[in-house]
Parts: sequence; structure tokens; C-alpha cells
Amino acid sequence: DPDTQVIYSLVYNDTATGTGTFDVNLFGLDPGTDYRYRAFAQNSEGFSYGEDIGFTTDPLSSPTVSTLSPSAVLIESVQGRGNVTDDGGLTITRRGFVVATGTEAFSDPGDIDPDTQTVYSMIIDESGTFGEGSFSLLISDLEPDTGYRYRAFAQNSEGFSYGEDVGFTTRDAHSPSMIISGEEGEFIRIEGTIRIEN
Repeated sequence: DPDTQVIYSLVYNDTATGTGTFDVNLFGLDPGTDYRYRAFAQNSEGFSYGEDIGFTTDPLSSPTVSTLSPSAVLIESVQGRGNVTDDGGLTITRRGFVVATGTEAFSDPGDIDPDTQTVYSMIIDESGTFGEGSFSLLISDLEPDTGYRYRAFAQNSEGFSYGEDVGFTTRDAHSPSMIISGEEGEFIRIEGTIRIEN
């Protein structure tokens, strides 16, 4: 009986009956740890065990985030878009975008708090309890007809990670722009100089 053996750190039981494959969730394991395990089965004649198999659980890590092209590019604002593709096994506590003026890409800063960097002209972020998935924040107070670079970033208790460098150019102040859709529903927004002549 496996319950009588002190060599095992955990014993997981399943209620399946008969022959065939079975799956059991091995929960409560430590991250970044090597384990060995064996399947076992019992009938009225006794216990039998399968082969010994090893595996290693994934370690905790800083998140993985990607930068998406901005939407709703207007004269003085864009809608920044990012996606946390892996939370590193931990809760995301901060996410957002770093923005720099210019057309040349700026390098990935690595595991560094964006608040400590002087290369960015602005940081747009939000704090809270987040998981994996896409997010979007309004980046405003931009200059018309100006090139910018931006990166998405995310933070968990292991550190910071940044997405790819993506460029965009705001619209010219004298050219009208219009949006006819949005995440919160349909709307129309017009910016620029509009002249109506008879």
C-alpha cells in the first residue's frame, strides 16, 4: 500500500475502475523542482506499480509580454495594445507602455523598473491584479504628426519584462480623422480641421 511508504512525498488517488488510461492532477508541487513518479493500481489481489518517470516543474519567472500595433491613431493620442502571453506562474501586478519620441528603436531594458529610466518621454500604466491576456490603455498628450516608439511591459513579483519595440506616427493636425467603432460600443469621433463649402 503506497500510504504505508515514507519515501513518497505525495500520494494521489483516482476513483477510476477497469482497464485503460487514467489522468490525475498532481497539484501542490514546488516550482523549478525535480520529481519522480509511478502510476499504481490496486485490485482485490493487491497493488502493482508502473515505471519510474521523472519530470521538472517550471520555475517561477518574470512575465512574457508582446507589444501590438496601436489602434485609433489620432492627432494627440493612440490606443496602446499589449498582450501578456505568460504570467510566469505569478499574478501580474503592473502593466502598461513606455513611450519615447523619435523613429529609432530603443533597446529592451530587461528586468528594470521603467520609472528608473530617462529614455522614455512618458509611461502609461495601471496597477492591480491581472492575469494573462491582452490589455489596452489610452496614450494621450502626444504631439501631432510626430513619430514615436513604444513597448508594452508587465511586472510580477519576479520582475519586469518588455515587449517588442513598435513605432507609430500621430496624425497631422490639419487632416481630419474618424473612428466608427470601439471596445465599449459604436461611436464616431472626428478630429482636425473640417471645412464645409457650398
